[in-house]
Amino acid sequence: MCFLEAAGKQEILCRTPLAGPAGQFWLRGLMEPFGLRREDVLIANVLRCHPPKNTYPTGKLRDLAEHHCRQYDEAIRAFSPNLFIVTFHPAAILRTPAYYEPTKRAVEKALGFLERGFRPCLLMGDKAAKLVFPIIAEENLTRWQGHWFQGEWP
Repeated sequence: MCFLEAAGKQEILCRTPLAGPAGQFWLRGLMEPFGLRREDVLIANVLRCHPPKNTYPTGKLRDLAEHHCRQYDEAIRAFSPNLFIVTFHPAAILRTPAYYEPTKRAVEKALGFLERGFRPCLLMGDKAAKLVFPIIAEENLTRWQGHWFQGEWP
């Protein structure tokens, strides 16, 4: 499972996560080399809406957004991930090519855990991780980059 923050403009138009340039790079550069297709992976956004100026709301507006804009919650509950790996967002990889290798290792790690019976979830970018696990939002999330932790879907 791959979990992103929110739909981008292209994803909203296509109604498909990872439909834009960064998503196409993710699919071609990080899934296909492992023999994976889009159909093999649950790809989801925490929010189905594109936040204004690509910023996530806070306070009461955040609560409303989470209540009305969450996407794929039922599919995620059915998958019931129990291991989470924080990695870079596909757009960050396009902007900073040095992020490619650590992200590739995160995908390899996820597949290794899958073979051992875990249900891994890649949290793609710090915003996705903070939305899924608000308790770590107060921490400096960069320490989680490339790391994994076990837990239950909140």
